[in-house]
Amino acid sequence: MTNPLRDTRRGWVVAATATFCLMFGPSALLISGFGVFVHPLSEAFGWSTGQVGYAVSLIALSLTVVSPVQGWLVDRFGARRVILSSIPALAAGLAAMRYLPPSLGTFYLAWVVLTFLAVGVWPGAYLKAVSTWFTRSLGLATGVANAGIGLGVIVVPPLAEAMISTMGWRDAFLGWAGLALLPLPVALLFIHEARLPTTSRNIGRPAGSLPALVGDVNLRLLSLGYFLVGITGTGIVAGLVPLLVTGGMKRGQAVAVMSLFGVSALVARILTGWLLDRFIVSRVMNGFVVLAALAAAAFACGATGPLAVCAAVALGLIMGAEFDVLAYAIRRYFGLGSFGRIYGTVFGIFQLGAATGAGVLATSVEHTHSYRFAMWIFAGALSISVPVFARLRPYRGPLQASFPPQPH
Repeated sequence: MTNPLRDTRRGWVVAATATFCLMFGPSALLISGFGVFVHPLSEAFGWSTGQVGYAVSLIALSLTVVSPVQGWLVDRFGARRVILSSIPALAAGLAAMRYLPPSLGTFYLAWVVLTFLAVGVWPGAYLKAVSTWFTRSLGLATGVANAGIGLGVIVVPPLAEAMISTMGWRDAFLGWAGLALLPLPVALLFIHEARLPTTSRNIGRPAGSLPALVGDVNLRLLSLGYFLVGITGTGIVAGLVPLLVTGGMKRGQAVAVMSLFGVSALVARILTGWLLDRFIVSRVMNGFVVLAALAAAAFACGATGPLAVCAAVALGLIMGAEFDVLAYAIRRYFGLGSFGRIYGTVFGIFQLGAATGAGVLATSVEHTHSYRFAMWIFAGALSISVPVFARLRPYRGPLQASFPPQPH
């Protein structure tokens, strides 16, 4: 049996494959690219920006259910099977969006359905596959895999903008469906989990049922911290383009800043992975959280021009760091035996916060015609999360190899 301390070449192939697949996964297509469709849909159907924006809350609320389901499926059937079945399902759902009728209720339902169709291709499934291959470079490998989401933020919004400009928003959804299918042949060839001996699946602590783990202080702290960070997460990603446009920036410039936001997230994913291999998760996470809180406060004060660009970059950093930290922390504190269920549960709690934040953002626009009220809420939630993450306890011993050397 292969020992990854000696040979991780195949593991790096899996990590690179996850990078490509996540670039065209639902985090990029359904969330990062959503803001580009806000104004075209508003103009086409006469809906307000706030009404369209409420769909982001529904995506996040749906993920509170989808994420634990994904975790159970991944632990039960393996990441590969779940991923390969979900890619064509998501593509089919996106293609069907071309026929969206002028019904706000149907519009909301469509985004809920899309979130469920993508059950196997949200980040947790890919991160579970990658985590089985690494020990010494676990943090960096997680960062490399998650970099795909950052690349998606860079690539998808400009592509969506170009498709809408040349084909109209209806045919642009067909283009999105094509993008969603790109990962299928690559995942089919290269996404595999390492075969783990039973004795090595729960490095970090003994496995147990999820209810039995609820009493663990680190799990409670991670859950609360990620709920607070989540309040800022999905809403700001999907709403950044209209936020910048409302602040006086031209639409093309706002889309360019969204790509810069993606570059920032991409850099943060690699940087976070490197830092996690050297520092405890609480210090790494809080460094990014403080910067994000300052950025949200800047937007709340009406930041424009270069200051708005700097604030967007700072928010990109926390978006890039958050799930690297989560995947690494779960592996270090709880091992691999319950990785999918724990990741799915905390990710679902994060999305509950995201649904709250997206609702606050849409309500702020709908009733105050400004994003400032929501930005103050985001800055406050991020500030409260700092002492929560600071209380995370030390790891339970060093991280060992997933494949112990076999006796000769």
